Amino acid sequence: MKKRRFFSALLVLGSFSCFAQDQHLIDSLLQVLKTDKADTNKLRHMYIIGREYAWMYAADSALYFSNAVLDLSDSLLGSNNDPKVQRRIYMTRAGAYNNIGNVYYDQGNYPEALKNHFAALRIREKINDVAGKAPSYNNIGLVYTYQGNNKEALRNYEKCLEIYTQLGDQGGIATTYNNIAIIYSDQGNFEEALKNHFASLKIKELLNDKVGIATSQTNIGVSYYAGGDYAKALEHQLIAMKMHEEVRENGGLALNYYNIGNISVKQKKYKQAREYYLRSVELSEKTHNTHNLRDAYHALTTLTELEGDYKGAFENLKKYVLYSDSLENEDTRIRTLQAQMSYDYEKKEAVAEIEHKKDLESRQVLSEEKSRKQMIILFFVLGSLVLLIVFSAYVFRSLRIMRKRKNIIELQKTLVEEQTQEVESQKILVEEKQKEVIDSINYARRIQRSQLPTEKYIEKNLKRLMNRLS
Repeated sequence: MKKRRFFSALLVLGSFSCFAQDQHLIDSLLQVLKTDKADTNKLRHMYIIGREYAWMYAADSALYFSNAVLDLSDSLLGSNNDPKVQRRIYMTRAGAYNNIGNVYYDQGNYPEALKNHFAALRIREKINDVAGKAPSYNNIGLVYTYQGNNKEALRNYEKCLEIYTQLGDQGGIATTYNNIAIIYSDQGNFEEALKNHFASLKIKELLNDKVGIATSQTNIGVSYYAGGDYAKALEHQLIAMKMHEEVRENGGLALNYYNIGNISVKQKKYKQAREYYLRSVELSEKTHNTHNLRDAYHALTTLTELEGDYKGAFENLKKYVLYSDSLENEDTRIRTLQAQMSYDYEKKEAVAEIEHKKDLESRQVLSEEKSRKQMIILFFVLGSLVLLIVFSAYVFRSLRIMRKRKNIIELQKTLVEEQTQEVESQKILVEEKQKEVIDSINYARRIQRSQLPTEKYIEKNLKRLMNRLS
């Protein structure tokens, strides 16, 4: 059985609201846009309108507003340098690419769908929007699922599941279980498919997610059908159909009609099968769902052959071939491959740019470190030079003071020596004078002595005189 876009509509487009609520939100935001300035508020409002139109399968309106988001975001990114504001702009820009990718995905234009989902993923990788990368991986996986590239689909689903598990996002985990189950079902491993579908259903029931529950019921029915249990397959398709009718989800309802038609064929209820196939075609044309139209016309071709209506079978076959070619022609496959290669190349370029930037930053750090060390050395040398100059000035000043003091001391010494010499001279002079006086005295004494009788002479005469008297 062919796989369907609806299997992961929940994750692609987010929580569901009925058409009237969507239209009311769009009408309100369209009024707000009339007074919005060209800023991040207007950007956000246009993004929401584009998202709601995509959810309503209004492809032209969804593309118009989503592309308007891309144009305005270019302008805002060029005029705003605030990192926080830029991050919000980039997140909204990625959301716009996601909306565009979903529109092309619904139309069966896989190359354009991949191109835009990869563009959204690149932005989310650039700003490290972990929560945003998960739906991008999921949506890329969806495209690969429809192309039958299960290996790439599973690889992207596993990346998605890893992120949702890390974030603890139960809704995201449930939807990813659902998508992984589709891969197992396509490979014929119905036991693992049902195991993952029921795990997804359990989480959605805990979250009271009606659209998610309907999705799981549809896919459980598909797995039972593929395993040959048509009674259980019909039971789950009817449950899902009723829930989709309640919430007016035409994409899911078209798929239920198609699946019930398949079950009716197996039960040989051809009239009932035709009725459900035609209902599926009608809704798929309203939502421009190329996938469902292709498969519904393929089923109608088989049914009309069984009924013996070969002319009707031929007409249905032509329509099937028309839609099938638009989805699966060689040009589409080449463009899909180009989208993948473009993403891989740009990712490698981005990695190389990051490495180059890191290398430049490393070199800059080394250069700055080298410059810092050079500045430290320069400051050290200058500081040493200043200290040397200060020290030299101090030494020079000290030498000058010492020289001045020495000169003063030498001058004082000279004065002292001169004074000493003067004193010596005076002393000598005094001594000479004193000697002259003494010499004069001695001379006078000698003269006196030469004129006066000596003591002996006097004593002798005195004794003689005494002797005479006695």
